[in-house]
Amino acid sequence: MRTFAQYHDPVRILGRRLWILGLLVLCALMLRAAYGAYQKQQESYEMRAVAEAELRNVTERKERLALVIDTLNSPQGKDAALRERFSLGKEGEQMLVIVDSEGQKPPPQGTTTEWSILRKALFHWW
Repeated sequence: MRTFAQYHDPVRILGRRLWILGLLVLCALMLRAAYGAYQKQQESYEMRAVAEAELRNVTERKERLALVIDTLNSPQGKDAALRERFSLGKEGEQMLVIVDSEGQKPPPQGTTTEWSILRKALFHWW
């Protein structure tokens, strides 16, 4: 059996305290590393939630655009889009015919237009 002097030896007591201090430092470092991993996990959960929300928004937008494209590919869709955008046609009208301007020629230079007649009538002294 050990004697009282061996248990209370200053070198032995200092050695025990150093071991305890070393273990406490090791535990502190491990806790710090675990907390850092926890923070990164929380950040990744938040970033994943944001990414999933963006994916839902993009998917919904893609579906809406596909529907609009399908609508615009039909003649009725083109007609409706033109009426809506340029306020063409009357209420109750079902069909609109658009004619290209390739066949139309500009008016000749020597002819009188409504504007020139009005200008001559109002400002004849000019």
